[in-house]
Amino acid sequence: MLKDAALVVQFKKHMRSTQRGLSKQFQNTRTCQAFYAGDMMDYRDQVQFVSQTGQKKRAMVQFNKVKPYVNAVKGFMAQNRRKPRYEAMIRGQTIQTARPS
Repeated sequence: MLKDAALVVQFKKHMRSTQRGLSKQFQNTRTCQAFYAGDMMDYRDQVQFVSQTGQKKRAMVQFNKVKPYVNAVKGFMAQNRRKPRYEAMIRGQTIQTARPS
C-alpha cells in the first residue's frame, strides 16, 4: 500500500499525462458544460419596480435559453430508449440449430 505522499505524486503524474493526451476532449467538455450552465445564449435585462416603501429599485433578470431544451431532448431520448430483449437459448433444440441450405 502506498503512503499518502506517494499516492498524491502518482495521482498528479497520471492526471498530467491524461490531460496532455486528452487536452482537446477536456476543452470540449469544459465548453459544453459552460454552454449548458448558461454562459452562452442567455438573455439579461434590467427590471425597474417600486418597493413597498415607495422607492424605485432595479433588478437584473437573466433567462437561460439552453437548459430547458437540453433537458427536453434528453428526456425525449430516454423515453424512446428500447428495453433489451433477451431470448434464452436452449441447447439441443432442433429449431435453434443452423440448417444447411
